Amino acid sequence: MKRGILFLLAAMLTAPAAGAAKRLRDFEKPPHNYWQRAPQDQFTKIKDALESGKLPLDRTSEKAFVISLLKAIDITPSTQTLVYSTTSLQLSRISPRNPRALYFNEDVYVGWVPGGQIEIASIDPALGGIYYIFNVPRGPGQIRVERSTRCFNCHAEFEHGRVPGLLLKSVVPGPGGGSLESFRSDTTGHGIPFKDRFGGWHLTGKHGINEH
Repeated sequence: MKRGILFLLAAMLTAPAAGAAKRLRDFEKPPHNYWQRAPQDQFTKIKDALESGKLPLDRTSEKAFVISLLKAIDITPSTQTLVYSTTSLQLSRISPRNPRALYFNEDVYVGWVPGGQIEIASIDPALGGIYYIFNVPRGPGQIRVERSTRCFNCHAEFEHGRVPGLLLKSVVPGPGGGSLESFRSDTTGHGIPFKDRFGGWHLTGKHGINEH
């Protein structure tokens, strides 16, 4: 009898987890079929060449690799923005002393944390955001690019209708980069006063903001 009760309890405890594992977001189901359709975004077009080595990149240093990758994707290094908040999959590596750098063009965003991985957000005209992550090569070994689902935790949520897309937020970062609280978490856009934007970001240029 006790064995039967224990089995029933185990089944009750594991059933929700099994159900959750099979739960699909709307864009993963027909007719959208996010995972079944071949992406046509800019980064996916060079992914195979990057993994096979047909696209040679500079491996002499981590920084040299990033610069050569940006050139291959047609991204200008001067687009660099720095993020000090730990709002990334690589949160354990990000700090005010080691910020996350973002580079971009009209179709692709590249994220890099020194000592960490390369993050890619590339926009497909039909599917929306396509997300990849991979290690910076430390030698002549093969580059393995992973199509990431973890990015959906932020990049497919209610802010943009629970479909894959880009996300820009201001946060209140603590001394170590962690978010102390959400800042205008339900408001985005030009309606926010300029001085109240860009929490967690390093700003350069002539913008007239002393504190943000």
